[in-house]
Amino acid sequence: MKCSLWDKCNAPLCPLDRKSLKYGLWYTDEDICSKRAYQNKPWIQNQRYLKNKKVEGYFTYEMLKIPLTDKDDIWGIDPNISQKSQLKKWMKQFSQRPKKH
Repeated sequence: MKCSLWDKCNAPLCPLDRKSLKYGLWYTDEDICSKRAYQNKPWIQNQRYLKNKKVEGYFTYEMLKIPLTDKDDIWGIDPNISQKSQLKKWMKQFSQRPKKH
């Protein structure tokens, strides 16, 4: 990796690691990329927003790319239930909402 923080970073989603973005999952109690160059990426801003709200469940990179609102009805994927049906419902509910900013 070409990141100076790579050896000490525990973020499961890395802007420089395509595999982590394609297959990775992120829970709100996990680390977020702290590399200054990536802090303005909308999906990283969404991670910080969700972390502050302490939302249950996990999120994929695709979910984090969706603009979110300040409503309390945001939820993550339940790891104990099939992802496919939950993800379809989540995308339908949140992908057409206005941006939070």
